[in-house]
Amino acid sequence: MRRELSFHGVIAVIIMVVATIAGLELATINVEAPYLVLLPGVLFAAIVGGAVSATIAVLLGGLVTWFYFIPPYWSFALPSYQHAITLLLYIGIMALVSRTYYVQRRMIDELADSNIKLRSKLLSVGQTDAFV
Repeated sequence: MRRELSFHGVIAVIIMVVATIAGLELATINVEAPYLVLLPGVLFAAIVGGAVSATIAVLLGGLVTWFYFIPPYWSFALPSYQHAITLLLYIGIMALVSRTYYVQRRMIDELADSNIKLRSKLLSVGQTDAFV
């Protein structure tokens, strides 16, 4: 379990570092919300590493957004009320998107397993097609 957690952690960290660098580059050209590039990073972490990587990426994304993109910049000082709400909404959306992907992926895998079992049963009774 520990080895699996460290593997997922490394995946999440690498993906979020790349997304953070992209966000910081966007911030240098005065893009309105450069932290939004972290959202695809979280989704990519979920795709590549699963639920554990997505959870780690959401936590890292929240910290990165707070530190780099929420005033006062480059600080973990408490943000204003409006910026705190923005940060909480963003973390919630990142968590919701990664959770939705994970649930969808799990359903697809379960349906594929059920399909394989059904086809095996059909083949065992000599039926090669379900519509025959």
